[in-house]
Amino acid sequence: MEIKDIIALIVSVTIAVAGWVAAHWLSTRREIEQKKREYRVKHLRDAYIKIANLCDRGEYPRDIHDLQDAFNDIQLFGNEAQITLVGEIITNLTTQKPGDFNELLKQLRNEIREHIGLNSLNSFRWYIRSSIKARQDDRNDR
Repeated sequence: MEIKDIIALIVSVTIAVAGWVAAHWLSTRREIEQKKREYRVKHLRDAYIKIANLCDRGEYPRDIHDLQDAFNDIQLFGNEAQITLVGEIITNLTTQKPGDFNELLKQLRNEIREHIGLNSLNSFRWYIRSSIKARQDDRNDR
């Protein structure tokens, strides 16, 4: 085997190993970013569901652990605008003013939709619990 063949073999092996290392590194990075995104979306989704369920009931329970958990998740995983809205809602609730969760829920919904590849929505959400309860109360009053 000539020196030129040995050099060609070394260069080929070096390129193959470098390509494998680079591909592995990029793949690992992509997987880590995907896991971060999944974890963030899961927590924001859980916060959205907790807040939406509490709002749909029409009254805030005395035990507000779910609401506090949702606020904590948003403060950990939400963007700056969402965290600001949480602060405003908490300030309103602690000063006995009504808390408006609609804008926060809208932002959470749109961010989650964006992460899973769906278009943002400008509309507020629809819910059925209050409407059904109001009709049931009307029937009971008759």
